[in-house]
This record gives sequence, structure tokens and C-alpha cells, in this order.
Amino acid sequence: MHEAAGLLVGEHNFAAFAKSPHQYESTVRTVLETSVVRTDELIIFDVIGTGFMHNMVRNMAKALQLIGSGQMRSEEILELYRNQNRRRLGAPAPPGGLYLMKVMY
Repeated sequence: MHEAAGLLVGEHNFAAFAKSPHQYESTVRTVLETSVVRTDELIIFDVIGTGFMHNMVRNMAKALQLIGSGQMRSEEILELYRNQNRRRLGAPAPPGGLYLMKVMY
């Protein structure tokens, strides 16, 4: 999961991570930093970026969950950037436990 979270950092076409990518002028976004920390029963995924699309972080979390459970390989993150098809991820991670911590301008 740490390796895969690192693949999310940078400027990428995150169309495969958006709910409705066609509604955006551009699906290119920049993720500045990610971290994955396990504490007892919880896995904490932090992400810092310059902007996000609807469901983008939930789909990123789902990809990490699939990787952590062995249902997906880290390298498939790169394939999602290339093919821009979110079907591989299935339904996004549930919204419970997702918190917006800070907005900076």
C-alpha cells in the first residue's frame, strides 16, 4: 500500500479516479503527498493535493484497499492512468471515515 500510495504522487490524469470525468475541463490533478499508516485496526490514508474531483479520494482509497487485500497489484495504478477506466476499482470506498482536514488558498 505504501508503494502504491507513492504512485499517486505527482501530476497525473486521474480520470479513472473521478465519478464523472467528462464533466471536467481537465482530469489532470497534482497530488503533492500521500501517507499510509496502520494503527491497530485502522489504516489511515492521508493525501495532500492542489485539487480533487468528486469521489477521487474515495477511489484512491479503494485502490489502496484492493492492493492491501491482494486483489490488485501496485503497478495497476499506472494502468489506470493510461486506460482512464475506473471499472477495475468497482464501487468507491464508503464515505464514512473520510474527513476534509484543511483547505489552503
